[in-house]
Amino acid sequence: MSSEFAKKSSKPTAAEYLDATQAELIERMNINPGNLDSEFPFIKAVLDVKIADSIVSTNKRLVCHSKNLVLVTWVLCAATIASVYLTSKRNEVSSSHVLSDEGRIFHGAYRVGRFSGEPRKLPELTAQQVLDEANRSFTYRGKPIHPKLVCEFQCLDSDLNPVTFAVDVSAAFDSNEYYDAVDVSDGWVSFSDGEGRYGYRHTGFNKREGVHILESVSSGSGSYVARSTLWVKFEIGQSIYPDGKPYDQLILRLVRVF
Repeated sequence: MSSEFAKKSSKPTAAEYLDATQAELIERMNINPGNLDSEFPFIKAVLDVKIADSIVSTNKRLVCHSKNLVLVTWVLCAATIASVYLTSKRNEVSSSHVLSDEGRIFHGAYRVGRFSGEPRKLPELTAQQVLDEANRSFTYRGKPIHPKLVCEFQCLDSDLNPVTFAVDVSAAFDSNEYYDAVDVSDGWVSFSDGEGRYGYRHTGFNKREGVHILESVSSGSGSYVARSTLWVKFEIGQSIYPDGKPYDQLILRLVRVF
């Protein structure tokens, strides 16, 4: 439906032209109720002014939106940086707690072997006491490190490098997998799996580097006997149960094999 401005036969005032919308101005040009061709240039000039004002207004809104977008982007970047920083700090605190808290009680993995599902009652030792015992006597809770764990570092003669470089001594303690009877004789700690025998002898300890030197021998059903020298060291670590609870580890790590 045409507006009153568009249908007005007499020439509108300047104020009416300025108050009219762009649609009303275009409609008046199309209807031309006063048959005044001289009105066209004036209407076009008013339209140009209104379009220019509209462009300026739109540009201002775009600039405002752009500023807001920049601000939001800056806030998101700052939040991301803060999140990364806090995560790294938490990891540092966690790592520091695991490795340097000498007075912390050592809780090794218990959900293994014959005591799966409930903790076994063991004397309380600190993480530092566990590490000191291992370095002092190459034992864990009074028992020699099981030779089957050391055997994990061995590789076939046809292979250049071992595959396993670290084992969790505390998790293997009294487990089914490492429950073979251990024989201790003349400094040698060995076990037999029915197909062969493997053993090691502790021959030295570099206290400054924390490196233990082991001489190992293994034999099968034949007369061949394989011999090697291992450099290993102990570390205190930490892992997590499937339910999210942490537990401690006495890690035996291979440094070098000859």
